[in-house]
Order: sequence, then C-alpha cells, then structure tokens
Amino acid sequence: MTTTEVITAARRILADTGTPYEWSNDSLLQYVNDGVRESVRRRPDLLLSTDHTLATVADKNLGEAVALGYYWRQALAFFVASRALQEDSADKVNLDRAEQYYGNYLRSLS
Repeated sequence: MTTTEVITAARRILADTGTPYEWSNDSLLQYVNDGVRESVRRRPDLLLSTDHTLATVADKNLGEAVALGYYWRQALAFFVASRALQEDSADKVNLDRAEQYYGNYLRSLS
C-alpha cells in the first residue's frame, strides 16, 4: 500500500475528488504519516511481517509504500479524513464528522 492509495481513499471519504482539491497532498501526506505512527502506537503488532520481522516506521513521501499492510488502508483513510476535517474546526458539522471518522478508524484497528 502506498501513501497515494491512502490519500485517494481519504479524498473519497471527504468528497474531495475534483480539482482543485480542498486539502493539499502535502497536508494529507503528513496525516498519513501521523496515522501510521498512531496506529503502531495503538497496535505494535501491525509492524510484524509474515516472516516475523518488524518493519520500521519512517515518514514517507508521496507514492512510497507505508509500513502497514494493504488491509489497513481504510483505517488510515479514516484517520486522514478525520485529521483533515479537524483543520476546519470552525465548522461544527466538520468537527462532528471528524469525530465520527476517528471512531471508524479506532473500530477498524480492533
């Protein structure tokens, strides 16, 4: 799974698919990197590979593979969407949606 795939999934959740985008790739990329760190903090086992080695967590650039497997793409997309909507904290509706998406992220990690 790449950072671009996570960002694309997050843009679908956010209904941010037409250009110009409301959220920049740089912002969403930072949220992907934050989401990987948050996920690993909550579930260190996510770094364990099938050959029983641990992957490392490092910030990634656009298009690079992330340390978590493809199965966790939707969880990361919910995290990214939540963080993007928190940016628009002046809008109560967006804050409610951010909270909902963060809950989806947490449930996805279970």
